Formats: sequence, C-alpha cells, structure tokens
Amino acid sequence: MNKFLIFLSVVLGFSSLSNARPKPLLVKLDSGAQLTAHASIVDYKKPTLILLPGIYRGYLENEKLLEILTKKNLNWVSVHFSRHPQSILAGSHLFKSSISPLELTREVLQLKKVLRIQKPVLVSLSFSATLSPHWNKKDFPILIETAPMGRFDETQVPDQNYQNWQQWMSLFPVWGPMIVESNEYWSYRAYWLQQVDELTASYPHYKNKRISIAEGLAQLAWSTKNFDLRDQDFRSGPERFWILGVNENPKRLNIQLEAIQLHRQTGIKGRRVYNIKNAGHVLPFEQPEAYASALTSILKRLQY
Repeated sequence: MNKFLIFLSVVLGFSSLSNARPKPLLVKLDSGAQLTAHASIVDYKKPTLILLPGIYRGYLENEKLLEILTKKNLNWVSVHFSRHPQSILAGSHLFKSSISPLELTREVLQLKKVLRIQKPVLVSLSFSATLSPHWNKKDFPILIETAPMGRFDETQVPDQNYQNWQQWMSLFPVWGPMIVESNEYWSYRAYWLQQVDELTASYPHYKNKRISIAEGLAQLAWSTKNFDLRDQDFRSGPERFWILGVNENPKRLNIQLEAIQLHRQTGIKGRRVYNIKNAGHVLPFEQPEAYASALTSILKRLQY
C-alpha cells in the first residue's frame, strides 16, 4: 500500500471521534514483511501514544483501553509487530528465521514515519520492554514502561538435568553450542505451537495459519534471550516513566524496582512511578480506567 494513501486514510478516518471504529492499517516494511496497527489520531500537534504489544499481541480495536483513550481525545496507535498473529493473518510473511529487538524498533520507526507522527510517546507492555535499550532518543524522546519484563528467564523453573546436558555439550567446541542453541530454538517453537493450539479456542481464525503464527511468536520469544531490564544505560535512552501493578509477580517486581533505582541514580526529578492497585502483570486489561488515568497524568507533565 502506498505510504501517502495510508496517511490519507488516517487523516480522513480518524479526524473525528464520531467516526466508526478504525480499520486496521497495513504497513509494508523495508524487510518485505508488514505490520498491522490501529490508530486514532485527532490532533497531530499533540503527543501520540505508540502502544507497543505484549508477547501474544497488541491491543485490538475493541479493547476497553482504546475506547477510554479515544473518549479522552488522546492520540494513540496500537502496534502489532510483523511476527504477531494479527500481522501474519493480514499477510505478513516470515522472510527470516529470527528477528532482533533492534529490528523491531525499526518497524516502529517506519510506522512513525508512515503516519507522520510528530510527538511520539512510546508505551511498552511487558515483552516490548526488551526493546528499551535500543530506542534512539532522537526519534523517540519519551518512553513509558508498563509492567516491564524483568529477565528473559524470570518465569522459568530450572531443569537440572537440562542444565547438566548443556554443560556437557559445552565441552565440545563449535558444534556443541550449535546443537544446544538449535535444541533450545526448537523447544521454543514446540512450546508456542502448543500455545497457539490452545489459543484457537478463543481465536478460531488462528487455525489456518497456526504454524506461521507459532513460528512468529517463537521468534519474538527468542529475541528476548539474555535480556535483563537492569542491564542498560538509563542516561542515554529516552526520558522514562514507569507504570507497575501492585499485585505483580514478586520476582519480576523486584527486578523492576532494581531497574527503577538504577534509573533514579541518573538524577531524574519529579514523580516517575505510578502504581496501579488491584492489578498485576496485565494491568491495562485488569484496570483500564486507572491505567488510562496514569497515562493522562504523564502526558500532562510532558514539556513536549
């Protein structure tokens, strides 16, 4: 689809809040794949929330949160990466067997350029916090971290037998590590194929592309390998705010708080952390009204 036509559809389709629910935007990427997005842009001179997805998907057009943001006259764009089910169902092809966090940031940058967003405000959600070390502050000066992933292995239960096998294979140079990595990737793929099969109960339209969807989700999960929220330069990245769930997983919450402490050591001032009561890791879905209020409060503070 021509970039100008995409932009024109946004201007015509979202200039009035009285319009019907926005149709998905399909953005052809330089990689040959495409991403899917939903958008409601009322005023291009005001900040636009770029709502990044979780591991399973981005926000769907009928999400309660999007309805609230629209009623508040806030600009927003909901993103589904090229490896997410919504983009694959729309025709996105997996031209590569993997994707990196840096490549995912480039997808968002291309979307920003296509929609001509002038004042972007990135809003991560769990998995998409893995992109945080890779954002260019010049392109994206503001980042709101929502229930960020702490570590790539934060929910894994250690398997001593598997760890022993890994150590044994590491004794064999070159091909030993290759076998370990290949085995891990196929384990990821098998896991996500099982997840997709379970998801078809709620999303029956996944069934016809279950293999591609599982492959896409496995690639996203694989891209988080070795991620640690605390292991980044908080001075060089975007100006940052944090929204956490009070009922977050204790292990993940501890990592989040350690990362926030590192962030504070950069000399930031003012309120940066918003805690949502009666919410855990999926707080935008558990408490959409409170979450939208936190986003609104942050936007009011921005000198943008």
